[in-house]
Amino acid sequence: MARITLKEFFSLREMFMGQDEDFELALENYKNLNFDDRDILDLLFIKSMLFDKRVRFHKAISKTYTTEELVGKNINSAVKSVADYVVYQKILLKILYPQK
Repeated sequence: MARITLKEFFSLREMFMGQDEDFELALENYKNLNFDDRDILDLLFIKSMLFDKRVRFHKAISKTYTTEELVGKNINSAVKSVADYVVYQKILLKILYPQK
């Protein structure tokens, strides 16, 4: 199992937000890379995506999240409860405050 880096996360996210072929390729890469803490990564990817891409990702991973679970403070709590891994905090901050 591997840990994701900030660069890997946002590279995959960019592919997920691209054309249909890019989305499918990103999804296969994501499934095959076998990252640690997949539940937190699923949550972070869903939080970072918009509209139809979010819906497609939801269906592809066969999970559903409530609106409450997608609130930034709740994701932050989930990150802290699973592992105190700094990159997840950095990813969340970059999702919530993209200009910084």
